[in-house]
Amino acid sequence: MLEQLSIIIPVFNGRHVLIQALEILERDARDAEIIVVDGGSTDGALEMVKSRFRQVKVLEVQNHGWAHATNRGFEIASREVLLTMNSDLFPNRLALEIMVSRLITQPELGAVGPMMFNIDGSRQWGFGTFYRANWYMHTKPFQINIIHGACLMTRRDVLEKVGGFDERFFFYNEEFDWCWRTTNAGLKLEVLPCKVVHVEGASSGRTPAVQIEQNRGSLFLLQKHFPHWLVEVTRSFFQLLGWLGSGLDTRPDFRQAWAEIEDLCKRRDYLHTRLPLSGRGEVKFEAHLTHIENDFKLSLSSSDPEAELAVASKI
Repeated sequence: MLEQLSIIIPVFNGRHVLIQALEILERDARDAEIIVVDGGSTDGALEMVKSRFRQVKVLEVQNHGWAHATNRGFEIASREVLLTMNSDLFPNRLALEIMVSRLITQPELGAVGPMMFNIDGSRQWGFGTFYRANWYMHTKPFQINIIHGACLMTRRDVLEKVGGFDERFFFYNEEFDWCWRTTNAGLKLEVLPCKVVHVEGASSGRTPAVQIEQNRGSLFLLQKHFPHWLVEVTRSFFQLLGWLGSGLDTRPDFRQAWAEIEDLCKRRDYLHTRLPLSGRGEVKFEAHLTHIENDFKLSLSSSDPEAELAVASKI
């Protein structure tokens, strides 16, 4: 069944968890296509994949964020079922088979996800208290409005209908946006009664840029999908937080970040970010799209130079 599956893992550093995830996939998903999309890791993650996991495809890209890396992986994937997973996610064969089976037998579904657990076995409360999927230990598929981007499985025909992730988000909020568009297209989302381990936060960290992006992305998401009054209420709240943080935060770099949040709220400029976006926005997918821009290098994880393929621009 997993021969129908392509697994895309966007990576920027996080070598210590990526190696564990790939070892699990090497054991439990050898018949799946595995693609690591590296956005310029500096901790040896890319070299580790190439030297230790010869069956893994590696796509080297410029770092334009999670949505961009995931879309690029989708574009070169060759299978009909597509999973994007964080490098700090530890899946298992049973969970993968349950998700693939559900997707290919239920065409009304746009995407599915698993129940996620912490490494100590406790339930992980993604999206906070008000996320209904957190309230139950599911024994059957449970329909929801959003699936965590740390482990989201969809089909190629869904991408052709809905599009990929919006690359105007660098990280955070892109799965909210994509799931909103998917349900608006008449497709359903489900959490399934299967378990995976997610080492939450191990693939990212709290930095000033992350703080700014989380607030900026939230406002842009609201601007795309929600009433103007809600955008304004949230903007005013974030502006107040920015003003308070810029004066009270004891960390100089975070004080500057709070000042930037206050400024973008004043200007209502929710597309301005210090992070390098790709400029592509909502990416459209054609049937079996495989074109790739010329800032990419695709290779098999092999020391054999003949295994490497430089990919020229076809756009």
